[in-house]
Amino acid sequence: MATPQNGRYCNMCKDYRPVSCFTPAQGDTNALQKRNNNICNLHDIQEETTRFCKICDAFSPVSNFPQGTKGYFCRKHRYIATQQKAQMKLRNKPGQREKLRLWRQCFTDRIKFNQPSINIKTHEIQALILKVDPESIGGYLVVPKDPLLPVSPENIQVVTERNRKILMKFITKGDHDAYTTMLAQIVLT
Repeated sequence: MATPQNGRYCNMCKDYRPVSCFTPAQGDTNALQKRNNNICNLHDIQEETTRFCKICDAFSPVSNFPQGTKGYFCRKHRYIATQQKAQMKLRNKPGQREKLRLWRQCFTDRIKFNQPSINIKTHEIQALILKVDPESIGGYLVVPKDPLLPVSPENIQVVTERNRKILMKFITKGDHDAYTTMLAQIVLT
């Protein structure tokens, strides 16, 4: 079957329509950007507001789905299906649980230090602690040398858990000078 010269195939009608059906209405310049070029003017332009989740077996708002390619699993079920399993696998590795605990402690401390983020990874924390005690990483934590700068490998010091409690009392009081002088006195070999 030959393709009509003055026609174009509409994907929604599943039929050929005149080329004039594919032009936007007069005065609507954004219609071409919103509309797929293969859909004629006979169909309403509607933005997708809901999607179907296969596991929920129901329609949910588009905001409940991850952005990007269209998927059929909402964020909740995608987390359960993929990310939760990966996190559990990571947590069950020997030694990984302690490294994650140290990093999580730094992450929660950032709120007390009034910092938006931390710039250190778990293996960097572990390497710093292993310099102090090559046997194990238990019993030690890391705190920033300068409480006003973000946590990074250059701005970190290893302390015992007991010393950290004392240092954090200075931070809650807002006494940064006492914090830095106390931290300078703590020397771990």
